[in-house]
Amino acid sequence: MVATNNSDVCLLILEKEKSIVPVALSAFHASQSTRKKLEAYSAALVVTRDGNARMIRKIDVLGFWGETLGRKIISVLSGVHKIAVQFDNASIDLEEFKPLIEEYISIDSKKGDPYLPQKESLDNIFKRVRNAKSFEDVFDNINIPPAEDCLDVL
Repeated sequence: MVATNNSDVCLLILEKEKSIVPVALSAFHASQSTRKKLEAYSAALVVTRDGNARMIRKIDVLGFWGETLGRKIISVLSGVHKIAVQFDNASIDLEEFKPLIEEYISIDSKKGDPYLPQKESLDNIFKRVRNAKSFEDVFDNINIPPAEDCLDVL
């Protein structure tokens, strides 16, 4: 079991792609993606350790990142844009969340480069997830990397 107390990490659940991605909360302010890729995040579910759930409604590209000319030049060279993410409130209870986690981690584990590589058998992890008493317990029982190792731009 890998526990993380990092409240700066959430899970981005992309139903269309059947993907679950650990995301640093700072990622909702910057992007290196095309507008078309950003549209793919529409309707994605974002769940935090405390069980707060929101659905991405829309992502607006606001321009290049940075307030100074030097920062904007770096933004142009690296392709980073400032974004504004519009969310809708969503609701998911713990008993809906647990099977969703099992399904998406199972799918993720079959990928060549999983977003959430697990360090032990899925059976053991899923047993603990099923017995979890809170969203935080679920997060603690799956291998979620620290914020600095998560997606930090959309």
